[in-house]
Amino acid sequence: MFRKVLFIIGLFFLVQVITSCLFHCPEPGTFENRYYAVQIEARNTSGFYDIPVTDSVFKNTFGLIVAVNFESVQIANKGFSFQVFNTAMAFSCVGDTYLYPDPIDYIEIYVLDTKTQIRQKVSECFGVYGYSTSEPMTLDEFFEIREDWHDGFQFELIDYKTIPDDAVFIAEALLESGQIFTAETAEIHFKTKLKK
Repeated sequence: MFRKVLFIIGLFFLVQVITSCLFHCPEPGTFENRYYAVQIEARNTSGFYDIPVTDSVFKNTFGLIVAVNFESVQIANKGFSFQVFNTAMAFSCVGDTYLYPDPIDYIEIYVLDTKTQIRQKVSECFGVYGYSTSEPMTLDEFFEIREDWHDGFQFELIDYKTIPDDAVFIAEALLESGQIFTAETAEIHFKTKLKK
């Protein structure tokens, strides 16, 4: 009986070693995502797919895509670890770890009236869809629940009463450290009648 138990344990260990050799995982690393710029693009949301705004668009079919650019810098490998049993039993590898030393705190949206040169904050005029919502949330609501990895945003203009007919939109990405990155769209000419 004792030999059978030893045989089964030895066989189990041998299978684990062979399997782990067949499914070798690369060493996971630790990376820092460091933000360095922001991009903004005006979008026409009237069709099945959003398309870039080339010149003019209806106010009720207008949106913005804002992306905060980053570079990933490897700061460490997790080092050698004896993963014979973990690798063999899970048949999956441990992923890399990404850190955000200076995360995004908020995105502000401004509009510049190109006729009067008056700039005003219009973040409250835009909505964004949350992770499990079918209705757009305010930017304030969204940034309370936003995950650290979320650095690309699609905003829809939901309140267009104060938006001028000829405008440039400006996005400011505010990091927790206080650093600000700014980008702006080309001039947008809004059509006077709303699309039905």
